[in-house]
Amino acid sequence: MNSLIAKIWNIEFNDLQSVWSKIVFYSILFFGFGYVIGEVLLGVNPGEISFTLQKCLALIGGEASSVTTYEKFQFLFPHLWLLFAVVCILIRMTIIVSSYFMSKKAIGDKAFTKHMVTYFPAFVVSLICGFALLFFLAGIAHLFGYRINGGINIFNHAFVFIKSFTDTHIPSVLKVNNYWFALILTILFASLPGYFVHWLTHRFRFFWLVLHRMHHAPQFLHPLGATPAYAFDFLLTIPGGMVAIIASKLIYTEPLVMEMILWSTVAYCFEIFNHSIVHYNFAYNNFFVRNFSRLFGGHGVYHLVHHSAFEQDQNVNLGGGPLMIWDRLFGTYRKPYETAPPVGLTNMPEMKLNPFRIVLSGVAQMAYELNMNKNWMTRLKIVFGGVYYTPPISKDFLIID
Repeated sequence: MNSLIAKIWNIEFNDLQSVWSKIVFYSILFFGFGYVIGEVLLGVNPGEISFTLQKCLALIGGEASSVTTYEKFQFLFPHLWLLFAVVCILIRMTIIVSSYFMSKKAIGDKAFTKHMVTYFPAFVVSLICGFALLFFLAGIAHLFGYRINGGINIFNHAFVFIKSFTDTHIPSVLKVNNYWFALILTILFASLPGYFVHWLTHRFRFFWLVLHRMHHAPQFLHPLGATPAYAFDFLLTIPGGMVAIIASKLIYTEPLVMEMILWSTVAYCFEIFNHSIVHYNFAYNNFFVRNFSRLFGGHGVYHLVHHSAFEQDQNVNLGGGPLMIWDRLFGTYRKPYETAPPVGLTNMPEMKLNPFRIVLSGVAQMAYELNMNKNWMTRLKIVFGGVYYTPPISKDFLIID
């Protein structure tokens, strides 16, 4: 068993091009498009829609003069969300397909196959690791007496709980009367946790090595060839969603959950340009795409600069907030280059082209360092130190020295 694991860990997937190229291609067709549809449609859960439909039914019999702007929006939400979701899916699929064929033409079939044979499996491995951790946590909860009997309805239950908790325990502090002004403030403050989490992953070595370095590893960016930003991102996004709901209730008289969902869905249309290097010139020169990418928090060419391999771009354009307000306030904003910069880890080091190493090398490095360095102060620095800290005994399982 150990020899099999060692063989998988050490194999260069780049050497399997002729064997794996067709498998990867058909996997992309089957898994890639299913993932696109799933990630958009699951951006809102049944609990939120059912809650909105109940509100709609309650409003139908009411007098128009008594219906507030908030209630009117709740009535329109299911129709608007379905429209935006369909548009989002179509845009994302179009960019992925065009990126696939444009990439093959730009760098050649052989080079692109080399990239996809390595990084698309890494994309899948990272998702599997995330789900494995989710089931592990569910098992731990089960041992402590918690029962998850609702299946996917767990999201429904979670929404109902958060909504009830917010209504009961979170006061409306600012009590902004203007609905649209309250929505702008909510979008602004709800985006701060996302900026902070992204800053953490570039500041502390544990978050960088375990959660985020895999996302910056590709030296050619394709939407399905870049591993998710955080393999275990659900642990980070759930608190962020709660902050958004709580922030809206502090500002307005009601939690603006539906509005935030629509904002996120529209923003997700432009997120697809974040990791398509062949669309850089289009996203830079197209007035509509570039400015809406900036409006919705720094997508497109702004985010792609964040993947630059130049040393000065290691911690820029972290995103979050309309018009990238948090980047501007905290000094991490960087104007996009007129042409696409080289991307990947800083200075584009040579790496072991193995999807398991790309995803799990940080975990392996942390375990190795904690085992080999016996000093407890050193161990604390290994976990909580900055990204530039290197313990006396260390081994990088991804980068070839």
